[in-house]
Amino acid sequence: MSEKSAKCSNLVIRADADQQIGIGHVMRCLALAQAWQAGGGTVTLVTRCPAKGLRKRIRAAAVNLITLKRSHPDPTDLARTLDTLVKARSGDPQATPTWAMIDGYHFDPIYYEAIRQTSDRLLVLDDEARLRSCTADVLLNQNLDAEQLGYPHDVDTALLLGSRYTLLREQFRSWRTARRRTPEIARKILVTFGGADPNNTTETVLRALGQTGVQSLDVKAVVGAANPHGDSLHRCVRSLQETSPRRRSRSSPTLSTCRS
Repeated sequence: MSEKSAKCSNLVIRADADQQIGIGHVMRCLALAQAWQAGGGTVTLVTRCPAKGLRKRIRAAAVNLITLKRSHPDPTDLARTLDTLVKARSGDPQATPTWAMIDGYHFDPIYYEAIRQTSDRLLVLDDEARLRSCTADVLLNQNLDAEQLGYPHDVDTALLLGSRYTLLREQFRSWRTARRRTPEIARKILVTFGGADPNNTTETVLRALGQTGVQSLDVKAVVGAANPHGDSLHRCVRSLQETSPRRRSRSSPTLSTCRS
């Protein structure tokens, strides 16, 4: 984002989080929210987010939270989001541009166009160029293959493609210059599949690691607050710890739960 846009007063974000889609859309939007606030702006998030812990974290980040009961294509979604944008624009005494940011696979060109017509600027965050057309002032894809996707776009759309545009929250940005020592044989394994992991891939990987027979592995599994398999994962970890050649040693996994 340019220095000029970073100093805009209002940013309205539209993204969801639940057990099926995970919490990644909301969390990467929070990274931009932090940078926006650092530039003196205010941020509002319109979301359908059943997880109480995540809603608490959003509010703790000084982000205004507007919750939805149902998501697009339910008409109440677009109506509430447009109303939020109108209020953000009318409540700005300095009349600086109000930006909208949309992140989610369930939004379509009709939704994008309605948001762009109501906001001053529209930023769309995407991963896979799934739409034949996308109306936006800025289109952001932070993935490694973004430049190979051949995005169809308006002539005046600015494309931000590739990992140099990765959205990192403050606690991760501080590690960019950290020096790391890489051993010849990896012994530390972090298993994590985001905030939800609806297919319980975490347990599949843990059980596979338990069958390798490799000694002295330090395995840690981290699951998010939206993960619906907590009880099953705890049983899996206890079982692997009990059958480990070195009972409850560094060869058996541990499980950590992120509450927000």
